[in-house]
Amino acid sequence: MTSKRRICFIFIFLIFIIFISVGYFFINRKVQEDKLFSDVLQISHLNYIEDYKFPSSTVTNQFLDVEKNIEQYLKLFSRQASKVILYGDDSKLESLLSTNNYLEDGPEFLDSISYIKEKKSSFEQDMNSLLLYFEKSYIRNYISNCKLPSYYKKLFNQAMFSNGIYDNLIILKDDFLDSASYINHIYQRSLEVLEFLSSHSADWKIENNEIQFSTEELVNQYMELVSEIK
Repeated sequence: MTSKRRICFIFIFLIFIIFISVGYFFINRKVQEDKLFSDVLQISHLNYIEDYKFPSSTVTNQFLDVEKNIEQYLKLFSRQASKVILYGDDSKLESLLSTNNYLEDGPEFLDSISYIKEKKSSFEQDMNSLLLYFEKSYIRNYISNCKLPSYYKKLFNQAMFSNGIYDNLIILKDDFLDSASYINHIYQRSLEVLEFLSSHSADWKIENNEIQFSTEELVNQYMELVSEIK
């Protein structure tokens, strides 16, 4: 084989190898993309509030990094959601409108009123932090700050917004907004009851474990306020 033929053969062989390698790269990338979005579809069906376990991943390398970043976002969301949910199970708040507390903290109710105001403020802050997780701009900023190449950030973005995850989050948002409205209602009405008792401190007392008022009008006002806490 002449030198020219040998060089030509090597050149053709290298072109062939490059062609095969490039073809394999794009085919493998497409396979990995399909697997990633199949995994994401399973993730989109999870309950992000209750205890859950992410399905086993079927992708590798930076595709796996995309999946792990998706899971991390949902874990952060779940952690914040759990913090907000705890406000709805506040046994101390429930006890503030009891006759025992009326005796202990009345008639001014400084500690009780302070507690409600602090919890209300804390709840609003935590709720606002949770609501950020539903914002598209917040999600995109989170994606932008991930340590992923631009191609994989695009996959992350597509996975979040085009494969059911964001739609599932938005459904949860409506539930949380309803809950927030209810919890704020409880805080506000509880404050109104205690402030009413404080402003009429000389007109009520506790007898036989029941609250007694000096006039029927005050009884009606008190009962109306209490009835709105439900």
